[in-house]
Amino acid sequence: QSSQRTLALVLTKRDAEDLASYLISNGISSAYLHSGLTTNERSDALKQLQNGEIDCLVGVNCLREGLDLPQVSLVAVLDCDAEGFLRSTTALLQMVGRAARNIHGSAIFYANRVTDSMKTTMDITARRRQLQLDHNARYNKQMRSTQGTSMLSIFDLAKDQIQAELDSFKRSPQFNHE
Repeated sequence: QSSQRTLALVLTKRDAEDLASYLISNGISSAYLHSGLTTNERSDALKQLQNGEIDCLVGVNCLREGLDLPQVSLVAVLDCDAEGFLRSTTALLQMVGRAARNIHGSAIFYANRVTDSMKTTMDITARRRQLQLDHNARYNKQMRSTQGTSMLSIFDLAKDQIQAELDSFKRSPQFNHE
């Protein structure tokens, strides 16, 4: 069983569901992750990726914040040339950072053209990589992947609290059910 995993980042929930279905139909174990899932479903999908039950997790924007997934060696960003918040320099840096914890980590931007955000992200990443290589050479350090032992995601740690707050919000008069 390979310890290498992939994150495929798309723009919409429908894209995430469609790509995960396509991958499964072509023999690649996959799941999708987006805001339409419950906290427990998101947690389960992350655990499946971490445990090697699936090889690819397809997600929308939510994958860029605070996930420690050292098993991820490839981050594939689809529609990378779509201008806007989901493909800004900050968002792209956070996305490609998911692969930085793995010695074999890489990111691929799928696009028809190179946007300013993509160029800036590639420049910053190259500069950071060179700084790290210089530091490693200076202090005789060897690169290695992070070896995390915890399989708990942030969702596991706070899922009961998150679900309680969500349920409370849905019961509040401010929540419009229409």
